[in-house]
Amino acid sequence: MGKRRTDGQKKEEGLVDMDYRMLAKDKLKQLTALRIAVQNLEQRITYIDKMIRWCKKEEEQISLRAEREELIALYRFRKADVQRIEQALAALDPQQRTILDRFYIHRSAYHIERLSEELGYERRAVYYHHDDALRCFALALYGVVDG
Repeated sequence: MGKRRTDGQKKEEGLVDMDYRMLAKDKLKQLTALRIAVQNLEQRITYIDKMIRWCKKEEEQISLRAEREELIALYRFRKADVQRIEQALAALDPQQRTILDRFYIHRSAYHIERLSEELGYERRAVYYHHDDALRCFALALYGVVDG
């Protein structure tokens, strides 16, 4: 049986305790912005492609091609991130998706009260179902999170 490490020992050894809940919440909050970023990157790449065709100076063409390659790499990374988040959301049941959507993706004023009314739960039950939905989302996104 191994010894438990203290928080101080973990930090010294570079083993930082990441809270999967915070990571999952951040991914959900970023989803709309990530989708927009993917669209903007796609448009920028298309624009640069046109510029390359019309550009006569070799130096400018090289610069444009370099920028295009960087944007393509970023586009692929962002698009893969969006797809992973969307796949994890698709693994949830409709109620779990609704709860996470209202908490993080399309949050509005009085979202708890609205969910409580819509789902027929007391506020406390909404939080309970939220915690369960977030855990299920994290499992779908990251794999096993509990020891």
